[in-house]
Amino acid sequence: MFLNKKARAKLIIALLSAILLSFYGKQLTQIAIQPAVAQFVEPARIATIIYERFPEIPSENQYLRLETGEVDTDNTFLSRLLSYHLYVKSRSPNFRLDWKLTIADYLEAHEYIYPNQYPGYNSLQTNPLAGDRAILENMTRKERDRLINNLVSVFNPNATNNNSNNSTPPITTEPTPQPTYTPPPRRVP
Repeated sequence: MFLNKKARAKLIIALLSAILLSFYGKQLTQIAIQPAVAQFVEPARIATIIYERFPEIPSENQYLRLETGEVDTDNTFLSRLLSYHLYVKSRSPNFRLDWKLTIADYLEAHEYIYPNQYPGYNSLQTNPLAGDRAILENMTRKERDRLINNLVSVFNPNATNNNSNNSTPPITTEPTPQPTYTPPPRRVP
């Protein structure tokens, strides 16, 4: 009985799968049936913490509600930034790189932000995206890094921020001199 290459490859994969399942089946099923545990983060609560640490960030909360026409003071720049990061892009809040990607989105240097997906587009009379972009564009790089460090530290208090402006400066030590290699003397016969 001769099998073509495709059929042989399928047979080999099936045999290997059967062998792996027989040895590791219990662990694989335990991994497969574990539920995804997700926590809902309230952006307004986190935004309040960041505004306490970094009060010079504009709140940009003068937008009017679509339904009532009243100013929505709880809909702030930081709450929208957090909502965009966490719920529109589904990025991790624990890592600096993820926050840098979000900032790059706002600065139009990474992914396009669709105005009809931006937080507040369907609840405010004016889409706040342009104003929020202007805030980040007017921040210095150092201020943006400080914002990122604060965001990471709220979500991941154990993270070490090398560039954090809120922590004490890192201790620097003199580098220990490395021994230089000197070859042994040559023997002459």
